[in-house]
Amino acid sequence: MIKVYKTFELTDAEWRKIIDGFNDSFSECQTVERMKVNYSCSVLGYSYHALDLTEDGAIRGYNSIVPTQYLYQGKKIIVGISGGTYVNKEFRKDVFIFKHLMDALFIYCRNEGMVMKVGVPNKNSFKYTLILNKAKMVGYLNYYILPVHFFNLILKKRLGFLNALSAILMKTHFYFISLLNYVYNSKGIVKPLEIICNNDFYNIRYKSRGRYFECKRGNLIGYYRVCEEEGKQVVYIMDFKENGRKSLKSLLFVTKQVFLREKGVDAIMYVGTMNLRQPLLFKVPHRMDPKPLPLTINVISDDETLEATALDFTSWDFSLQNFDVR
Repeated sequence: MIKVYKTFELTDAEWRKIIDGFNDSFSECQTVERMKVNYSCSVLGYSYHALDLTEDGAIRGYNSIVPTQYLYQGKKIIVGISGGTYVNKEFRKDVFIFKHLMDALFIYCRNEGMVMKVGVPNKNSFKYTLILNKAKMVGYLNYYILPVHFFNLILKKRLGFLNALSAILMKTHFYFISLLNYVYNSKGIVKPLEIICNNDFYNIRYKSRGRYFECKRGNLIGYYRVCEEEGKQVVYIMDFKENGRKSLKSLLFVTKQVFLREKGVDAIMYVGTMNLRQPLLFKVPHRMDPKPLPLTINVISDDETLEATALDFTSWDFSLQNFDVR
């Protein structure tokens, strides 16, 4: 039996069951309070949750869709982000649980006015997403990097003494591009599908969550997150804007704030579609991606034009800001 709820409709007892299954499946330590906040931080103030329940009320599987607001051909549309999906261990032989959960969410969310679901599935759910849930592949997100401590990144500890030289070279590179910026400031290209970024969005997306750092000065704004990954300190730039558009100047501004505020950074990264000519961060070849990040879609409205646009990777401005899937 599958039931679909909005965030505020779930009881504390149901939340505890959801959290227990989530923590067991992903080896996490999430709490009811934190999950409630995460799923309430959306453009609608709530998200959608599908539960596959046994007759005695045990959870077989769970999935969620978080509504976000995009601009498409000059009008606002509601796009869902799928995440948090799991099937409890004792029920994983039933491969159709994932499909039934998503089908129920699609029907419910379409009736609520949602037109499309986007996702970036991990390697375990990628094939299920394409085969069972009929998602369509758009393309792989790109990685861009400033390798501050290069030899830490390539795991060459015996060459660690050269990291100081690597840091000097990268900072010299940064300051050279900063000088170039006085005469050259590229601006981001407007794309057909972009998430709507305004003060309300930033308050929901970043300020209410507590793990992101804001950089703001005049008409420049950006956000980043610091992560410890396999013993390396990585800073992910989530957003950088000048007067509401990406620019080289705003990218340099956020990068400078990282250098000033954070110590021992091994790499500064941006993940997603850049849509900007910039010489600061180096694009990582896909064969060297830390992990593949496939962007997939399900158009749940009858808009064939929207689907054609969404299947074109060049139509998107999509990054960790849209969906944090590091």
